[in-house]
Amino acid sequence: MNNLKIYDASRTDAAIMLSSLPINEETQLIHSNYFSIIWIQQGGGNLITDFFKTKYQAAEIYCFNNYQAFCLTPELQGKAQILRFHPNFFCIETHQHEVGCNGILFNDVYDVTPIVVNDSLQSEVGSLLSQIAKEQDQNDHAGDELLFSYLKILLIRLTRAKSTHQLFDGQNPAAVELNQLMSLINQYATHEHQPSFYAKELHVSVKTLSKNCKKYFKKTLSNLICEKIL
Repeated sequence: MNNLKIYDASRTDAAIMLSSLPINEETQLIHSNYFSIIWIQQGGGNLITDFFKTKYQAAEIYCFNNYQAFCLTPELQGKAQILRFHPNFFCIETHQHEVGCNGILFNDVYDVTPIVVNDSLQSEVGSLLSQIAKEQDQNDHAGDELLFSYLKILLIRLTRAKSTHQLFDGQNPAAVELNQLMSLINQYATHEHQPSFYAKELHVSVKTLSKNCKKYFKKTLSNLICEKIL
């Protein structure tokens, strides 16, 4: 396994990096202090994170937090594009009200559901990544502003695409409850560690909330809180 790669966005490394990633028969472990967006373009296999193992295939996009380790174990050789950006360049929490990706694309360690890339999204994402690639080598303030804008548009587009295909049906009361729970955990987990706090905020019993967590997330509410803290 590879070691954690620390990039210094304030010195020698770019604040945003786009590169091609060949996925061969060896396990590809990626672990860095950058946020990562990986677009699987060819191939398929197993995707493993800190808490999940799932299948990946072509025409899918996955998003990972900074410092979140993930690895690709291919069953079919393929290729991907990976976009990394440093939180000092684009802070997810600071721009949450503009982009809305916090808890949908990032900061949700118990959700590794992919964004399915249809023809429309493929065209749009491909165009944005091409624009980012053109600006990567520009060492001027205007280039940084353009990169920031392209990244912002990309995050908005991916957030909309994933929100449209949420795992849970928004008309299901349990689904609404659990989506609200995910938002609460993202917001309060660093200082609210007790399941009773979240049950009280959602106006349900701890027993009911725990039962729904086990049914949909396959783990306890305490596990979800601990995973977010980690």
